[in-house]
Amino acid sequence: MSSILNPEAFMQHVAKATEEAGFTVESIHETHLHITLNDQTNRLNLQTVYDAYCNAPDRLDDIITAHLSVLQKMPELQSTELEPDESQVLLPVLQRKSWLTEIQKQTLAQPIHRPFLTGLIVAYVIDTPHYRSYLNQSMIDEMSSNGAATPEDIHEHALHNLREHVKTMGIDTYGSFHETLITCETREGYASSCILLPDLMNEWDQKIPGDMLIGIPNRDFIIAFSRKHPSGIEGIEQQTQQDAQTRDRPLSGRLFKWKDDQVREFRPLN
Repeated sequence: MSSILNPEAFMQHVAKATEEAGFTVESIHETHLHITLNDQTNRLNLQTVYDAYCNAPDRLDDIITAHLSVLQKMPELQSTELEPDESQVLLPVLQRKSWLTEIQKQTLAQPIHRPFLTGLIVAYVIDTPHYRSYLNQSMIDEMSSNGAATPEDIHEHALHNLREHVKTMGIDTYGSFHETLITCETREGYASSCILLPDLMNEWDQKIPGDMLIGIPNRDFIIAFSRKHPSGIEGIEQQTQQDAQTRDRPLSGRLFKWKDDQVREFRPLN
């Protein structure tokens, strides 16, 4: 059986094959490949491709061939209005500010974003069955037929799509009274985005006695629990910090609280 390449080696192998196929590779970041396609910078999430490889390492050549076939069939983004079709959805994602700094260093097309909590921003992706592309200003100009869409238009539309998407995500509730824990874990990067939906947070808050605290250690996980949880805040906070340091797509090791229909800092920085 062939030895399994680690993510970095796998991505280098994919990048080389992609360039040899005639595509321009701009950069690699974790399991994301930045390429120029249709005169635009596209950010491809290859986590599922890597997972497929890990499940069948002897089929590496077949997996690379399938990846290149998808690239060759990728359509141009030529929507003339903000409303996406069923296969092309605008969704919000949380990122660290350091991610934005890294993008700026690479002189890639700058993603549209807005500040969120300390050290975090909200960015937006066009999510299709084959690829994800971060929304930038030139894409907004192409998508708006009656004048440029405002940042608030973009945000509200993305939240609307997220509300629909959350219905397909597995949200689990454990325990009762002060022991209640609500969690959501995915592999697609939108679990943490649940914190952006006031109606959903209020729904969770109704199930949790006392002040509701929230942890978003990485993009694929969110946890909500009572400030009076019997295991104590410190233990959950420590686990959140550890996950933010060791899990993929990290966000924050800090806890936040839901109060007056808003997400607030739980322990404000001095």
